[in-house]
Amino acid sequence: LIPGANPKDWRMFSDNGQPGRPNHPEDYLTELGASSSFETGRGYWLLKRNDLGISANMAMPPLDTSNAVYRIRLRSGWNIIANPFDRNASWSSILALNGLPSTTPLYGYEGSYQPAVILVPFRGYYFFNTTNLAELKIAYPFGTTIPAVAAREVDWELQLEYSSEINDDPANFIGVAAAAREGLDEMESHKPPIFLDQGFLYFKRPEWDREYDLFNTDFRPSVGEGQTWEFDVSREYGTTGTLRFDGVDGIPPEYEVVLVNGYNSTPVNLREQAEYSFTSVSTTMPFRILVGPKGYVERQVAAEIPKEFGLSQNFPNPFNSTTSISVKLPHEAKIRLDVYSVLGRKVATLADGDYSGGVHTFLWEGMDDRGMPVSSGVYLYRLMEGDMLLQAKKMIIAK
Repeated sequence: LIPGANPKDWRMFSDNGQPGRPNHPEDYLTELGASSSFETGRGYWLLKRNDLGISANMAMPPLDTSNAVYRIRLRSGWNIIANPFDRNASWSSILALNGLPSTTPLYGYEGSYQPAVILVPFRGYYFFNTTNLAELKIAYPFGTTIPAVAAREVDWELQLEYSSEINDDPANFIGVAAAAREGLDEMESHKPPIFLDQGFLYFKRPEWDREYDLFNTDFRPSVGEGQTWEFDVSREYGTTGTLRFDGVDGIPPEYEVVLVNGYNSTPVNLREQAEYSFTSVSTTMPFRILVGPKGYVERQVAAEIPKEFGLSQNFPNPFNSTTSISVKLPHEAKIRLDVYSVLGRKVATLADGDYSGGVHTFLWEGMDDRGMPVSSGVYLYRLMEGDMLLQAKKMIIAK
């Protein structure tokens, strides 16, 4: 069915249902080979160099003679499932047939995950088996009508989208809803595992589910005196991306809405700027969204300011191509961050200027000021405020 050689021209993966760590697709993706077989009703990831056209005779699976039902075997956790029939199947009818809550989400994928209400023949979909069903029953859709999508009943919600040069990750939401409770409830849904090295925004909530602890929604019953939503973005070192926030105008005007980057604690007022671009200085970038009265937000932002100057050990260390260095400033200061050889020759300047109080993180890609790669070995980096040396540390390049 698939032309070309495996794995040079194409690679095929199934999901084993295990919880995946960000940046570790080997946790949950099982690679198939040229001799592997497809199973009816299951879904697979296909990575291919060029467009794919398949010409084949596809037979529907045998059905129960009594009720025209096909049963898809399930594993716990995530399952890639597929509609084995020759016409669209309604997700709501499948939920009702299996006694599952009507809020149980289904995700399709077309460059990004999106909630799905129908299963198109032969497409794959992600389904989280919350109740540990042994099988999912799908009835042949005789005359089935596709119901309208019920709107989520919320006081307000904010959509968080991460975009990079290779993919978008838009289906992430925070907000306030009368039906929500503190902690895990039916307003929350697990985050589908991202494929290989794509950008990935998620809410890590091990207190909700110790094994499958990544979610794409976090709704609270009220703002109260103020609320803080923590989330992470996973991407490779040195890659750039953009966060977009849709729905800020729907948040009550008496509340401030502020974004804080854990590696660059200068706050961003999302009412004035609902888009934020950044470079990943770590494979996992921590962020916080603060919503609440002015006093609450000011206290939370002030807590981000260090008590004294600090220079972190670079990470990773030793490193091959790129490393990150964080500095802590207790107040606004004019600083300079330089890299030197062990012989005392200045190699590169990573920062030189006025910076606000807080945490600031800089990348060094192992280049000198002329843009030439430096050789392997030990290097020194030092932080200056004006003419005063604050701190210096060693780092190692191993190529």
